[in-house]
Amino acid sequence: MTIVDENCLEELAVYLGDQLHEVLEKYISDGDAYVARLRDSLLAGDFKGLADIAHPLKSTSQQIGAGSVAAIAREIEVNARRENDLDYAELIDRLPEQFEQVERFLRDYMARQGTASTSASWPGS
Repeated sequence: MTIVDENCLEELAVYLGDQLHEVLEKYISDGDAYVARLRDSLLAGDFKGLADIAHPLKSTSQQIGAGSVAAIAREIEVNARRENDLDYAELIDRLPEQFEQVERFLRDYMARQGTASTSASWPGS
């Protein structure tokens, strides 16, 4: 599985235009908060909280093409909704590394897009 499906980003760019950068920055900055909130819910034994936090993480990750993060969040969400016995801590512990890889990819992507858009804005430079 690729870190981020760039086709998803390209499709989002069509719809969001200049706002894509803002959306990606928000996703990056929210990563640590998602992990902290998931850990808090796990420590409290709050299955509903786990599912409620994992759901938007899954959805947003799918939208930007971050399949590995989406897959972990989906597994947490589905199992927490059913209150299944699962090693949630192991899944949550995998998220920081996945977020780090996604962040590196997204920052590189945004840098490439920024360069492309700057050169397109200034013909002849």
